[in-house]
Amino acid sequence: MTIDADKDCERDDGTLVDANADRTPAGNVSTVTNDTAILDQMKELFASAQKKSDEQGKLVVSLRNR
Repeated sequence: MTIDADKDCERDDGTLVDANADRTPAGNVSTVTNDTAILDQMKELFASAQKKSDEQGKLVVSLRNR
């Protein structure tokens, strides 16, 4: 009797080793590219919010000094 240990291997997170066998490197690159685009959009949103916050802070300071 033989044991197919390699066939049933699991990773540390519990997924089977061959669970991603149907994914192509191009598909993985596409996912990373999409994630990077989303991250860039989020950075722009946060930068814009920070700029608005800074401008509002300056306005409050100038109104207090009147």
